[in-house]
Order: sequence, then C-alpha cells, then structure tokens
Amino acid sequence: MNCCIFQVAFSGHRPSNSTGRTLAELRSVSVSLRDCLVELISVTSQVNGEVHLVVSVATGADQLAIEVAHNIGIPVHLLSPLAKDEFLKDFEEHDKANALNLIELSEKGFNGGSFREVNKFGQRPDCYAETNEELLKGADALITIWNGEPPHGVGGVADVWRSAEQNNLPRVHLNPVNNSREDYALDQFVK
Repeated sequence: MNCCIFQVAFSGHRPSNSTGRTLAELRSVSVSLRDCLVELISVTSQVNGEVHLVVSVATGADQLAIEVAHNIGIPVHLLSPLAKDEFLKDFEEHDKANALNLIELSEKGFNGGSFREVNKFGQRPDCYAETNEELLKGADALITIWNGEPPHGVGGVADVWRSAEQNNLPRVHLNPVNNSREDYALDQFVK
C-alpha cells in the first residue's frame, strides 16, 4: 500500500524578553510538542501515512521543533525565507552554528528531510510573510508555540495562525505563558 504524507507546518517565536518568549518558556512546552507530534504519528499510521514537519530554522521555537522531530524520526523540510547565506545574517554568532548544522542536515536529506530557499532575492521583512504563506501551502495541520499575543510585525506566528484559522486548517496552539495546549479542528487532520 502507498504511504500518504501528512504535512504539519510549524511556526513559533524567536526568543526575546517578552512574556512567553524567553528560551526557557519556549522550551517549557517541548514535552507537549513531542506528545502532539506522537499523537499525529499515531493517527496517520492508521491510514498508512506518515508525518513530515515543514518549518523555518529560526532561533528559538523553530529549532526546538526541529530537534523534537529529529528525536522521534519525523522528516523535516526546512524553508529559508532568503538565500541561505543571507538568512544566516539573521542569527547571532552563537546561534549561527546550530542553524547551519540543521540546514546542512536537511540539505543532505537527513531522515528524508529537505531544504529550500523560498525567495533567494527576497527583502526583509516581507520575505518572512512569504515564507509563512509557503509554509501553509499543502499543510494538513499547523502547530504553533505562541504566546497568544497579536502580531508585532510582518510574518509572525500570529499571522500564520490567523491564516490557518481562516482556511479552517486543523491546528494546535502550545502556549508557553501558561504551558497550555489548545486543539482546533484536529479531528479533521486525517479526513
């Protein structure tokens, strides 16, 4: 029997000092993230399917999601909003090595993953919104690590959530402020 691939898009905060955005707060929902992905694996396996994660590689929640997915054997497809060398300018020096390592793993097809530059010639900040649109194309569900606050710029987690909501995409909101999980239309994930 053929295998069906179910794409799970992921979006999460970059670390900052704002409520729900410190690295410790983002990491506080890692068990919930793992549990959510394991649940989706279980559901898809009933229809001979498998889960693939589609995500950017920004510092913070994105890299946490990649680590969790790698640890449980989910293929990860990385999207870069810009040409790789240009995107790496977004990282502090101490974060750049980890981002580059994750990109290189995906470029080599680690565990069936991939790497793609969404817009090699894009401009900040619009390239982030373009990447979010690409993230949701073909997605069967969305998982976010998001403090629930309204957008503070272009292409943030709140924008991705709103777009997924408008398209009735099954979604999971992991809130690092109170370590809660809310599911929306998740019963429609495999239909």
